Amino acid sequence: MIATETLGATHSKKKYYSIQITALPLTQKKDGFKIYKKLKEKGYLVYYYKVKIKENWWLRLRVGVFASIEKAQTFGDTFKLKEGLDFFVTNATVVVNVLNAEYEIVTTPSAIWLKKDSINKEIFQFSESKVETTDLFAYTRPTISPDGSKIVFKYESKVNTIYVTSEKMADEKGNSAERFTLEDSGQTARGDTDRAISDFSEAIKSNPANAKAYYNRGNVYQRKGYNDKAIADYNKSIAINPGLAEVYIKRGITFRRKGRYDKAISDYCKAIELDPDIAKAYYNRGVAYYIGKAEYEQAVSDFSRAIEIAPGYAVAYINRGAAYHNKGQFDQAISDFDKAIEINPKDAKAYNNRGHAYFYKEQFDRAISDYNKTIAIDPGYADAYYGRGIAYLRTGQYDMAIFSFNKCLEINPENAKGYYHRGLTFFVKGDFDKSWDDIKKAQALGAQITPEFIKTLNEASGRER
Repeated sequence: MIATETLGATHSKKKYYSIQITALPLTQKKDGFKIYKKLKEKGYLVYYYKVKIKENWWLRLRVGVFASIEKAQTFGDTFKLKEGLDFFVTNATVVVNVLNAEYEIVTTPSAIWLKKDSINKEIFQFSESKVETTDLFAYTRPTISPDGSKIVFKYESKVNTIYVTSEKMADEKGNSAERFTLEDSGQTARGDTDRAISDFSEAIKSNPANAKAYYNRGNVYQRKGYNDKAIADYNKSIAINPGLAEVYIKRGITFRRKGRYDKAISDYCKAIELDPDIAKAYYNRGVAYYIGKAEYEQAVSDFSRAIEIAPGYAVAYINRGAAYHNKGQFDQAISDFDKAIEINPKDAKAYNNRGHAYFYKEQFDRAISDYNKTIAIDPGYADAYYGRGIAYLRTGQYDMAIFSFNKCLEINPENAKGYYHRGLTFFVKGDFDKSWDDIKKAQALGAQITPEFIKTLNEASGRER
């Protein structure tokens, strides 16, 4: 491991190890990059670099950073079983900075990573053209500020700053861990967006052909909800460099937020054309087909492709399950929600959606169990209280139903369906005054109550309202 100066952080002098999974002639680098992208999608810390052996150039691809040969070997054995790739343990070509005795900033020849235990986050990727020598470290010299608020490093003859903020990150199994989001002024920390916009505007002023600056400023505008400004910046980024798949994906997401689903789908298609193995392009296109077009078969196809590329993509399972649900294929939906829960046992939405599927299969006890699990994870999940209320109503547990509808309406007082079904429950219990109150509130919120039910309530209560 190569030494480096650090400020405000401890530079680890340990020796680190990685597993090497392939070395390809540089003429086959596209095959190596394809493996690299797939492993990165799955959450592995993976890196590559170019090395000359005798008269030939090779591309080495390595995975993981471990403090001992034994840990690297154990990881490699599991990795081989899971991914089907052979390996051998070797010295890691990395620089490691320890931050707060808990987090590691790992500089590899191809990118800078944030690492905590088994959780990895790529925070800055070097230009491919620069990643041709392990001498890269000699001039990047990553340095952490004394207050831990940012990382500074040299790259492309200038000083780059990555700001640090505290957020949450989950690993592929859903285990939560505090993380530091280290983002090159273009992926700037929340709450500091004005400074980010100013920084990117200055970068654009000094270099109007900087596609990345437009892209990053667009990302900040998007986070602030300035969708038109975001799209304008993405347009400029694409005009300068039409080969960036990620820009098309972000512009597609912004179009989708504006309800322009055809344009969103067109952008996702372009991203896929540029990179057929980018899971989030398929995922987001599936979302557009699902939400904007109600084309559930196409949505299932896209979510399936995203899962094929990234098998740990929990939200893709959830949304594919929702698409199956809307197609009336409840068993397939439940299977997908099961898988999402296996990946992330703390995902409230997966339990809630599975509860809905069980409800439609009239397995009300299972539905109630899943709604309870949803609420245990997220006590503010109004839809889970609502779904549980209906399940209790269907099983004749009227007081429990009313309790659940009460909680739903405490969280969301504008829920017309909540008032309607609570009113229906009061009707079944014979409390017609309360039933009338809820039905009127539901109507005021836009619920369409059938004339037949109004007539029945009138007759049962002995008076009209």
